Amino acid sequence: MAEKKVRNSNLEILRILSMFMIILAHYGGHGGIIDQSETASGHILGLFMKTGGKLGVICFVLISTYFMCEQKFKSESLLKTYLQTVFYAVLDFIFLLIAGEAVGIGTGIKSLFTVFLGDYWFVTAYIGMYLFQPLLKKCTDTLDSRSSFTVIAVMTAVFIIIPFALGNVPFLTNNLVYFCYLFFVGNHLRKYTVKPNFLSRYPMPVFIICASAIPLLTFLMEQILKSHPAVVNRYHFILYDLNSPLMLIAGIALFLYFKQRQPTAIRFVNQFARNMFGVYLLHDNVYFRSFLWHKLLRIDSVYDKNIAIIIAHALICVCIIMFCAALIEIIRRFIENKLMHSALIQRLCLFWDAHYSTL
Repeated sequence: MAEKKVRNSNLEILRILSMFMIILAHYGGHGGIIDQSETASGHILGLFMKTGGKLGVICFVLISTYFMCEQKFKSESLLKTYLQTVFYAVLDFIFLLIAGEAVGIGTGIKSLFTVFLGDYWFVTAYIGMYLFQPLLKKCTDTLDSRSSFTVIAVMTAVFIIIPFALGNVPFLTNNLVYFCYLFFVGNHLRKYTVKPNFLSRYPMPVFIICASAIPLLTFLMEQILKSHPAVVNRYHFILYDLNSPLMLIAGIALFLYFKQRQPTAIRFVNQFARNMFGVYLLHDNVYFRSFLWHKLLRIDSVYDKNIAIIIAHALICVCIIMFCAALIEIIRRFIENKLMHSALIQRLCLFWDAHYSTL
């Protein structure tokens, strides 16, 4: 019998780190540290925390596309993602009901269709990209190294540089388009040599420089344009957007750092990394997150505290969220395994795969 292959833990560590950064970003943003902190150091710390949001998303998607570009479309994976999202949307709704929050039956009904409503923007864009996976794979499979680099260069100009230079005009790009763009990037990172060379030779210094420049430049802009609030409000967080060139470079550099490390296999890390999507779904539900940050975790209590207390409180909150969500995810996966192994579900998935993946 062939021994079961154990996945390289380097990218799984990055998956965990990405979710850690995303939660920290939500702590600074949704929690209000950036806007409500009563100290300058707290505000700057919030800006640094916020950097991890879209950076973590880019790394998360690159990990997925890195593997997805060589895999066949599986409707079972798509169904699992949808059911997992609905599970956490309904669970958060139940939490709010138990806590006595003012949520109506309409919110509960919306939880069943949360993917279509875009309440989890990441999930909606990811599922859209996954539906295009057979077509995207056919496109990338025809590209050699030079043509792949050329296609990515053109897409970077159209979907990153031009929209960013124009202030992120919405008709030029959206989350689904950006995720499809990252499919081409993930494919290139898996198959070909990365150019420019300094990006692959010095990924960590590039990451540190780009990731640090985002909050520092944002803070500098705030100070320079204090007398122009309309300009600040429009471009305040432009460097934090998905199509920010600095954010993209930092994300690719961090991915390359972990990809290029000596392969290692740590089973505990691999098992814990499986829970990260559930961590995101539990804590960032559009109806639940305000209750989580302000009533359960009481971020309001550290607005006037010094930077050391804010950091300690943030780390405690992140650990609580990650480990509580991991425990819930273990239970959810047990239920999922019972459901997905049913003969009807398996037949439907096989039928869909046989027709859709060959289009």
